[in-house]
Amino acid sequence: MPCADKNVRCEQYALLVIFCVAFIAEDRFIKEADLFSAVLGFLHSLQCNGDHIPSYVIKATFFLLAVCQEHCEDLNLTSVNLICKILEDAQDVKILHFHHPFYLKFFFRYPQLMENYGCSIITFWILNEDPIQICEDGRLSEDCKISELTNNQGYFLPLLNILQSNHNSIPVFLELIIRGPSELSQKVLLVLKVFLKGNVSSFVSGFFANQLLKVLQKILIQSTDAKLQGNFPTFPMLISYISLKHLSF
Repeated sequence: MPCADKNVRCEQYALLVIFCVAFIAEDRFIKEADLFSAVLGFLHSLQCNGDHIPSYVIKATFFLLAVCQEHCEDLNLTSVNLICKILEDAQDVKILHFHHPFYLKFFFRYPQLMENYGCSIITFWILNEDPIQICEDGRLSEDCKISELTNNQGYFLPLLNILQSNHNSIPVFLELIIRGPSELSQKVLLVLKVFLKGNVSSFVSGFFANQLLKVLQKILIQSTDAKLQGNFPTFPMLISYISLKHLSF
C-alpha cells in the first residue's frame, strides 16, 4: 500500500476510535444513520482492498454499528456475511467484545451472528458482569437475592430483553448449559428461571419446553462419555434442568 494510502487508513482508524469514545460518552455529534452508512462503507472498502484491520479498530467499528443500529434499517446479507468473515479471521473473538447492551443485542439481531457467536457473547457478558455468587451445591449465595438480580440495574435485564424479543435465542442459552462450566451454567439457569417466571406466551412456553427436551436428550446421550471424563452434570444441576421444564408450563 502506498504511503499516502497508509496515512489515509491511519486517519480513518483514528476517526473511528474518536467516534467510539464520543458515543460511549453519549456525545453524538453526527447522526447515527450517517455514521452507520460510513462505517459500513469503510468495512466494505477494506474487504475490497484486502487490508488487515487492527483488532482495536474492529472493536470500535462493531460498537458503532451496534449503537447506530437502533436508529437504522437492518443490514443486508452481504454486510452480515462480511462481519462474520471478519470474526472468523479474528484470532480471539473475546478481545473484540464490547460490554454494552446494544452490542449484545446486535449479535442476536441476525441469525448468522447469533448461531455462530451467541454462546460466546453471552459468556463474555456474564463473565464481565459476574455479580452472582454460586454456592458449591448450585444455589444462590445468601447475600445475593433473586429480586436484586432482576431490577433494572441488574445484569439480567439485557439478557431477559434478548429472550423476550427473540425466542430463537432460547436454544443458544440452553446450549450454554451443556457447553459451559458448572458456574456459568448455573448463572444461565438463573436467567432462564427469571424469564420463565415472567409473562411468557403459551407459544414461547411450548417452544422452550421443546428445546429443553432436546437439551436433556443431549445430556443423556453424552452421559457415558462425560462420566468417563468427570464432566457429567451433578444431581442438583439435573434437578435444575427439570425445574425449568416445570416452569415452562
